[in-house]
Amino acid sequence: MPTLSTFRSYSLKIRTAVAVTLLFILFCFACGYLGDRYIEHTIRETVHNGQFSYVTSLAQSLDDKLELVQDALINSAANLGREIVDNPDKAQEFLDSRYALKSLYDNALFLFSPDGRIIAESPFLADRRGRDISFRHYFRTTMATGKPFISDPYVSTHKQGHPSVIMTVPVRDRQGQIIAVLAGAFDLLGKNNILADLAGMKSGKHGYVYLFTRDRTMIMHPDRSRIMKQDVPPGSNIMYDKAVTGFEGSGETVNSRGLHALSSFKRLQSTGWILGANFPFEEAFAPLVSARRYYAGGLAFSALLVISGIWYMMHLYLSPLSGMTRYLASPEHTGALLPPVFVTGDELGNLARAYNNIITEQMRQHEALRESEERFRTLFHQHSAIFLLIDPLTGAIIDANGSSTRFYGYSIDELLRMNISDINAPGAENHAELRDRVSSGESGQFNATHRLKNGELRSVSVHTTPIEVAGQQVQFSIINDITGQWEAEQLVVSREKMFSSIFDNMGIGISIISPDLQIISMNPVMAAWFPNLDVSTTPICYMGFNTPPRESPLPLVSHYSDPRRWQDSHRGNRDAHARGSQELQGSRNPGPRPQRRDYCRHRSG
Repeated sequence: MPTLSTFRSYSLKIRTAVAVTLLFILFCFACGYLGDRYIEHTIRETVHNGQFSYVTSLAQSLDDKLELVQDALINSAANLGREIVDNPDKAQEFLDSRYALKSLYDNALFLFSPDGRIIAESPFLADRRGRDISFRHYFRTTMATGKPFISDPYVSTHKQGHPSVIMTVPVRDRQGQIIAVLAGAFDLLGKNNILADLAGMKSGKHGYVYLFTRDRTMIMHPDRSRIMKQDVPPGSNIMYDKAVTGFEGSGETVNSRGLHALSSFKRLQSTGWILGANFPFEEAFAPLVSARRYYAGGLAFSALLVISGIWYMMHLYLSPLSGMTRYLASPEHTGALLPPVFVTGDELGNLARAYNNIITEQMRQHEALRESEERFRTLFHQHSAIFLLIDPLTGAIIDANGSSTRFYGYSIDELLRMNISDINAPGAENHAELRDRVSSGESGQFNATHRLKNGELRSVSVHTTPIEVAGQQVQFSIINDITGQWEAEQLVVSREKMFSSIFDNMGIGISIISPDLQIISMNPVMAAWFPNLDVSTTPICYMGFNTPPRESPLPLVSHYSDPRRWQDSHRGNRDAHARGSQELQGSRNPGPRPQRRDYCRHRSG
């Protein structure tokens, strides 16, 4: 890789400083990452638990307030009798005098007849007495159950268009019959009721609290325009969807407006409404983000300190190594031993000692090599044998000794200007074969014919092997003059050919029998007489001539050792041969048989 090769071109000091700094940064990054994960998890758990505790406490407080306000309405209902219920003016006067109750219910106080008509309301509005509200869910529920009831949000007609929540309690006579319904309503757009207070509550600095029903209708929200709306569609807020289905707790979510927040939810026991709180994720983890910035700054500062410290220490520790490098790079110190100033007791001293040991060993090896080459040169030039050094690629003669000059008749300078092909007598084809053998560096022995300076051809035996001389691979050839030996071998071959010709062309049958009476060879005449005997692959006992076989070999020996029988055979006297055959057959007549033995094996044993 180009980057890696470029980095390697820098000095050891720079590379070490960079490498240690990178390791330091990597270590700090790993520690920071693990610490960041731990802190983030801790903050998340702390915010989740803290916010859920806050929402739980707030829901409990709201339940208590709703119960307190409802109890106040119930106590007022206990003071109503039939004389007030039956008289609208007295009923109006009764409602107007309930100052404490009116401070709790900022929309209005109502008194409804059992058939669902307005008896009185405070504040008073003209032309509303007798209006039928029996269709309202809160009225029908109260009349059906006979119990106090808190309604879901509805649009008030007392304050036109204002969303409201109303509390109703039945008014009973002494016999327990419902004679009226007393009600108090909260204006959800107002500022002086227990529900309106939720709009101003915070979760953190920028978080908020809101209240909604199980059918997703918003009861209270800091954004008053969202009250009475079902503007959180399913799927737009995962935690909101879970809360609608009954979940209570905290979790991370993105709300329908795209706010990334930590959300907590708790149901009110009195109404089943759901109280929620959103704590912006950015605000929750702002301390962590700030800590990350400080950590990054500290890491950069620490890395700068580490680089500076490492640079200084590397300069301090490696300055002797730099001095050693400059010393070795100097041409006059090439191959020389390091002075004692570098041979210290630390790792640098160990390196210097190892270097000096290597140089000393190289000097010893060079001296041994020089002595070996000197001995080889002395042996090469003073030996009585014919030596040549040949370039294995070109066949050029690199060196020759004095014996070669005496043998070939050329001077040393003449031989060094020649090629091995100049003294080889064979034709071009044989020369190419010899050249390939020399070029391949093959070790071995072969015979050749060399031409001397005077034109004389000499048969030689060449022993060749590859060696290295002065760093160069050459072919070392030892040449022996075998001209006399070759002529003697040719004489033997000639005589063998002559004997073979006489043996094969003689008109009589001739066989060669070994000392242990084994037939080794037969000439063509003998082979024609005894076609069943094949001695071309394996010698056969001479008793094979006894055809048909007989027990005793002696008559056969006598027969073939008698010169007259040989002459009869040569003249083609078949009668004499027939008589010999009859003698052989006579030995097979019935009578006592002599003891049989293997004569060939007996004689050889």
